[in-house]
Amino acid sequence: MTINIGDVVEFYMEIPSETNRLFREGYLKQYYTIKETGIVVLISNEYKSTNLSVSIKRYGGDYKIVKINDAIKKKIPIEYKLSLISNFRPWWFNYHKNLFQSIIVEALN
Repeated sequence: MTINIGDVVEFYMEIPSETNRLFREGYLKQYYTIKETGIVVLISNEYKSTNLSVSIKRYGGDYKIVKINDAIKKKIPIEYKLSLISNFRPWWFNYHKNLFQSIIVEALN
């Protein structure tokens, strides 16, 4: 299944645990692996590898770079896409006007 800009993808990512705030030299950092969902905003081909820039809710629309082989395309209702982007910060809508407008048009149809 091909992944395009505007598609919703699911992938795994590691986030640091809350105990990392007290990180001291000599102690191991702890990470949790979570399943995250986001919207693809850019596809780049570099060094024989295809990467996706995915805007995610956790970062307020900021990007997580994901290898295309690690992402799974999700078929979801348009209402979920609208709900997802409603959690992004205002700068996202200025940078991705065309994508935002296409999602709105898709919702109107």
